[in-house]
Amino acid sequence: MDKLRVFIIQFWILFFALATSEELKASKKLYVKNNTNKDSVFLLIDYLQAAKSDTLEIRVSNYMMGSTVLGNDTRYNEVKDKKGLYRFSFPVRSKFGYFTIYAKRKDLSRNGIEPMMALVYPQLWKSGDSITIKVSHKETIGGIFSICDFQGKGAHKYNVLEAIKQNKVFNVLDDISLTEDLSFSKLPTIIKELLTTYKIDSINDETLINDLWYEPRRLYLASLINKPIDRIDFDRYKQLYVLLKNQSFTLSERSIISRGFISYLFERIRFIQKFGPDKKDLFNSIIEYSDGRIRELLLVYYFQNGALRKTDLSMEVRAAQNIIRDTLIRTFLKPFAHQISGSSWPDYKLISANGDSLCLSSFNNNIIVMDFWYTGCGYCSIFYQNVLSKIKQEYRNHKELTFISISRDNKFDVWKKSIASGLYTSKEIVNLYSNGLGGKHPIFLDNAISVFPFVIILNKNRIVEQVNSPPLYTLEGMRSELNKILK
Repeated sequence: MDKLRVFIIQFWILFFALATSEELKASKKLYVKNNTNKDSVFLLIDYLQAAKSDTLEIRVSNYMMGSTVLGNDTRYNEVKDKKGLYRFSFPVRSKFGYFTIYAKRKDLSRNGIEPMMALVYPQLWKSGDSITIKVSHKETIGGIFSICDFQGKGAHKYNVLEAIKQNKVFNVLDDISLTEDLSFSKLPTIIKELLTTYKIDSINDETLINDLWYEPRRLYLASLINKPIDRIDFDRYKQLYVLLKNQSFTLSERSIISRGFISYLFERIRFIQKFGPDKKDLFNSIIEYSDGRIRELLLVYYFQNGALRKTDLSMEVRAAQNIIRDTLIRTFLKPFAHQISGSSWPDYKLISANGDSLCLSSFNNNIIVMDFWYTGCGYCSIFYQNVLSKIKQEYRNHKELTFISISRDNKFDVWKKSIASGLYTSKEIVNLYSNGLGGKHPIFLDNAISVFPFVIILNKNRIVEQVNSPPLYTLEGMRSELNKILK
């Protein structure tokens, strides 16, 4: 069944690549503006599937690892001009960074699907770039596939990454097995050919070269880490473990800001942690197997990847605050500081089911159980049905206890239907809405809430008692925590 799925996905990729490459060639030639401002980047985008009213969004990062690590992205939205093109000109505060192009999905038929999709995945920009992008995409059963053509000042960077995405490098990994190649000896020749073809300068484009060099390795390690246990050759994995553990790096400032490089180091530590003899958790493995600024960036990477970090972060956030010295990197930890027991929870204004504005401070002098969820989240529904609804009923006579349900939904009617369905919440709970902002509402952004469900318990002074700890997801655990606070 897996082989059939892979075949279907590969068929769609090949079919779409052939069809859209011809479509891109046939599209009109665009005028590329000469950007004379070295402190900005200019993008002219021809999105072939865009409807007249469609909006494009550019998310721009100015710092090091971009949105992949620091999350300090600035968002710009544009509609088509009279020529049917999207024009973006945005200021930049550093020499390098990454941008991602987002568009509204055409197919929203599945429940819970994110309304925005990444048309162009993070691209390395350089201050002064002036780029024309022709982009075509298709949503298929295999996923979202885009093909781009880049022209203009700095276009070589984007075209070489597009060549990689179109299987010019990654397909080599299909031929690499642990029994053949632990050191990726087949990759350098192919990468060197790409550097020559696209006239990549080893000095001026060092960040890009690091992306090229390490991204295939990152993908390869990730595939090994995620292999089913019955398909793992542990003797060969041990050899790779020794190779990775003894690996050393020559670092420069441009190495550090490379997404590919930092992502590879993170997967390297994940592999060492999972298959090494020392059974440390991932957080402590990062501390042991890295140092300096690399360690600081990897810790931030760890916190941002919600699927990999623990649910209870109190001890880890405190430890990271003592380790991280870089002022800019420390700013990323601020949202996580609200996830430490004993911290004061900010006040926020949201919308009630009646359409009225309501602040959390309205419930001062009450113990608050907040449940964050979104429509289509299976685990959110399971948690509500099996734990929260029963706890609500069990503690119905405790007037000092308030249950608040906060949805990340960005459509009011979808949210109201979910309340009525009883799958995620009920009309007896205080239901609050983000007023159409979804995950962009400050209550999500300020507190690094990106995994769902997410549960927080505040005491009567709006001080954090518990944040998303594992006991909260069981009847016994939730009951025990509430009884401690209610005493």
